[in-house]
Amino acid sequence: MPCRTLAQHHRPQHCPPRVSETLLRPGLRTRQAFNVRGHRQVNTRVQEAGQYLKDRPMFTALGVVTFLTLFGGMYGLYQYNKIFVVGQFQAFPDPVAKKLRRALYYSNYSPSPKDAVKNYREALALADQIGMDPYSDEIIGVKAHFAGYLEKIGQVHQSVALLQLTRDDCQRYINDNRDNEENKTKSRKLLKKVIGMTVKIGELYGHPYLQSPEMAEKNLSAAVSAVLQAKARQESEGEEKEEGTWVTDEEAGATLEAAAEHYIQMDRYDLSAPLYLRAIELCPKSDCNIVYLMNGLAVSLSGGTPQTSTGAPQADRAALFDAGRLWANKALEVAGEIKPPERNEKCDTGCATVIQNLGQMAETQGDLTEARRRYDEARSLSKAISYDIGVEVATEALARLEGNKS
Repeated sequence: MPCRTLAQHHRPQHCPPRVSETLLRPGLRTRQAFNVRGHRQVNTRVQEAGQYLKDRPMFTALGVVTFLTLFGGMYGLYQYNKIFVVGQFQAFPDPVAKKLRRALYYSNYSPSPKDAVKNYREALALADQIGMDPYSDEIIGVKAHFAGYLEKIGQVHQSVALLQLTRDDCQRYINDNRDNEENKTKSRKLLKKVIGMTVKIGELYGHPYLQSPEMAEKNLSAAVSAVLQAKARQESEGEEKEEGTWVTDEEAGATLEAAAEHYIQMDRYDLSAPLYLRAIELCPKSDCNIVYLMNGLAVSLSGGTPQTSTGAPQADRAALFDAGRLWANKALEVAGEIKPPERNEKCDTGCATVIQNLGQMAETQGDLTEARRRYDEARSLSKAISYDIGVEVATEALARLEGNKS
């Protein structure tokens, strides 16, 4: 879903927005997992949270996309359609499959959160009693979907608790089997799932229910460290590439990107910039996501003044804007080189986002002529590709410039 701004701060009419208050991410990058907007609002707090997420769709999209990329496709979880579509429960004993069907029915077809949660819990309890492997893709997949459902119905604390318990159990298995050659493949698969869950937990700690940026940073930093260590080990030790166990460049890049976008939201540009830079190195030049990554780096460079080791701001602020502008233009250049079938609408919406950001950079530096030109360009492109949010934001920016003239 398109992203409007990173923040909605009130500002005087004459003051341009900060460069960080920008269209960082215009669209979902990969598959969707859990629809966190589609559920019925159950109380006032859920309505308030829904408005928060509506105002900050990049945050929501990031949580969904990162969880899917890192915890679903990236970490080899059992796919939803394979588990929950009626007739596709062969991996589960009949008593467990029966409870899962009921959970699916009460969560999707005849909504009843109380009954859905009850059946999820009973399914997992039965699986444990029967002796199903708690570290199998099937069981972890059910827990992942259950956690997503809890988030969907506003039970964010319970979702985090389930993910943390599952992650810690997986990590304990890894620690207990470090020297067990027979379980090495299984441990590698679980490590990928641990990283994915850690990223998702970090995202949820930024949820309006929890509002714990410290815990969000702690978990995202841990995920970054784990994925980089895994990549380094694979490269140095020449680990055999087994399907479902190898941390790919795309997977590592998704982790870095999740942490970088968190730091952008926290105005920690000195921390987001190197993460974006590393993610760019890992991203294929034919992937439209590289446009978003370069845009994120541009925002990181121009959004705030990095600090020296003594805490004093570095002197040349204009040089940072120049560097940010350079990366933004590089994003447009790279996007222009991506051809079908790799090229898709994300390249186009990404270009509109980058051009909008170039306008904000110019406005922030006081070059209103260039800002107006860029906003006009962003609006024209957004109209041509039916990118409604891009049209709206560019139109608002142009109106702001006109208001400043009076």
